[in-house]
Amino acid sequence: MVNLLKSHTQLYNQLLHDALANYELGKLKHLPITPEQYGQDVNQLIGYELFNIIESRLSRKEQFLLNRINKARFQALNTARQGDLFAAEELMKTVRTSWDINQVSSEVNLLYKSFQAAAEAYLDYRRGNFEQAWSNITEAIIIDAMLETEFGYKILFAHRLHLVQNLVRSEARGQRLEKALQLGSQLLSYLQGKSENLPFPVAWDVDTIATLPPEVISITFTLVTTEIALALAGKNHQAVQELWKIIVNRIDLTVDDRPIIAPSAYGWLRMKQALFNDSLSSAIEVLSEFLRAGRGKTPLLWYAAVIDFVAISNELNLPASATVKQQISNDAVHWQDFPKLLLPLLNN
Repeated sequence: MVNLLKSHTQLYNQLLHDALANYELGKLKHLPITPEQYGQDVNQLIGYELFNIIESRLSRKEQFLLNRINKARFQALNTARQGDLFAAEELMKTVRTSWDINQVSSEVNLLYKSFQAAAEAYLDYRRGNFEQAWSNITEAIIIDAMLETEFGYKILFAHRLHLVQNLVRSEARGQRLEKALQLGSQLLSYLQGKSENLPFPVAWDVDTIATLPPEVISITFTLVTTEIALALAGKNHQAVQELWKIIVNRIDLTVDDRPIIAPSAYGWLRMKQALFNDSLSSAIEVLSEFLRAGRGKTPLLWYAAVIDFVAISNELNLPASATVKQQISNDAVHWQDFPKLLLPLLNN
């Protein structure tokens, strides 16, 4: 028995040392993009296409009014992002009261209402009012669908996906994990083509997905996976086993010859699946390889895996565990893009 315990300790000590070595290799790899930059391509694409439609359809006066209100709304949102919610609310009141529906067509008013509802949802999220955020996002999605079908704003389908992604983020950051994983897995399954609907009272034509640029699908899939990763990072796997089943019951994680729309996100999902289902030694090896690959264009997924590495190391409580935690804690201080919400997990 003593020899078996000694052999067990040696095995896992070596696995932790090997994983730490792979982590060291991964952290040195070039970081081509920050978390803030990732996803901006989608926003820019939506904005560019929307601008072209607006320019071709609306009068100069209506374009001017929309542009003015958009700038005022952006100022309110930027103030909220900086943490001054009181000032943001005052600025948003000005946005609400300065819009005169009598000056514009129903089409222009719908454009205002869609982006206004989405902005209101962000303020709701920052205030912790998640039910109201869901309500405002739903309103924006319904209006987007009307603009798509009645006025030809096809690019707003991408905006709808973006809004659902934002709602996953809102639920996850509000620690409503089951609701976040339910919605997130539904969206991932939809993007995979496995499901044909999402829980909002509008049509979700699956054929429309094929008309979107592939990067829209890939980035959306990755950003939703990232919210799931951050929400589950460092949590005891037995405690969240039932939550993980929500994911695997909806998403296809099998490996075949089909092209993968979001390789980093699939890599993380399969790595997490190994932590739940494989033997611990095999799971550590899969995690080790993920760490070796480095941050790439999706650093938040890598950081979430780093936190899982620390958590597993702590649970094993072996001689190598202290080295793992100390090294990663020292490194995290220097990572400017390391998520603040993960920092407390390094001190557990």
